[in-house]
This record gives sequence, structure tokens and C-alpha cells, in this order.
Amino acid sequence: MRPTTAPPRRVLLLGGGAGTGKSTVAAALAARSGARRLELDDVWQAMLAAAPAGSPERDVLDVDGMLRARGRGPDEQLARHVAASGLVCARLGAVVGDVLAEDDRDLVVDGAWLLPSAVAGLVERGAPAGARVRAVVVHEPDDEALAGAMSVRRGGARVEAWHADSARLAAAYGAWVAAEARECGVPVVAARPWATAPDRVLSAGCQTPAPP
Repeated sequence: MRPTTAPPRRVLLLGGGAGTGKSTVAAALAARSGARRLELDDVWQAMLAAAPAGSPERDVLDVDGMLRARGRGPDEQLARHVAASGLVCARLGAVVGDVLAEDDRDLVVDGAWLLPSAVAGLVERGAPAGARVRAVVVHEPDDEALAGAMSVRRGGARVEAWHADSARLAAAYGAWVAAEARECGVPVVAARPWATAPDRVLSAGCQTPAPP
């Protein structure tokens, strides 16, 4: 049993659009502090796999499938990404609670599926086990830099037509998340310069949350 006098564990929720480097930052911070890391992509993939084929939940969650089909306009693509993030965030509190219950370490959670409105609620309420929750959004405002980062992520994979839509959606969603974060009082940190991003995220995450 965890001693009652032990300091509260820390939970850092790290959000932002795809390609901003938040996963690299999360890995660096977890390695530096010995914290456990939770990638929300794993939660999203599990939810997608568990959703029955043809179900409304699967239709919403399958953002990549939507992009590959190329039948939706930019506004609808953005709305679908936000809706999918909402489904993932609906389980965020329970997932964080389960991880804290099985592990005594601090926790770093990262993923594009973190909605600032949901994150702000967790920061305000705290998490199970009396953890201290903080949140930061990483943002890259330069669309060309973002597209380049996403290209690097694909490695040597063949470029397909839907990849351009994916880059545009990442930019639009990242801007949307950053704007909502500011409305909710969640700190927004610039993705670049890359070398100082972990320290800047850590500094922002140590601040008292700003009121919405």
C-alpha cells in the first residue's frame, strides 16, 4: 500500500496536433523522471479495434479510414477528428485511474486525442489516487514545418494521395486545439526549437493552471 505521507503523484497530460513532436517530448520527460508513459494512440487503437464494424462509434473513431476514402471536405474532417477525440477523452479519467492504481510512478500521457476542455476538467478535479494533474498543449503554427515533420514520421513509406489531406487536417486540428487550450486556461508551448521543448513543456506544466 502506498504510504499516506507520500507526496502526490504527478500526471502530465501532453496534447497537440500530429507532428508537433509531443511524443518525443513525452518520451524525454518520462525517461528523465522515471515516470510511466501512456500513449493515447494505444487507447484509440484499442477502442477502434473493439468497436463493431459499421457501428457509429467505429465510424467516428476511424479517422485514418476517413482520410483514405477522401470523400469529406476539410471542415467535416476536422469535426470528425474532434468527435473522435471526444470519445477517447470520455475514457481518459478511467484509464488514468487504472494506470495509477497499478503503478506507483508519476505518469506522462501524450496524444493528439487530448481535448483541452476535457483536460481542463481533469486538472480541476484531479485524478484518482490524489494525483496532481497538469496539462500542456504543444503547437506548431507553421504548416510547412508541420508537413515536413509528418513526412519524416512516415520514413520511407510511399507517399499516397491522402497524405496531403492528413497534413492539412493535422494543421487545422492543431490550430483548433491550441485555440481551445487558450480558452480553457491550458498552457500552449511552441514546438520549436525542438532542443528546448522538453524543458519548456516541463516549466509550463509546473505552473499553476490559468483560469479559463
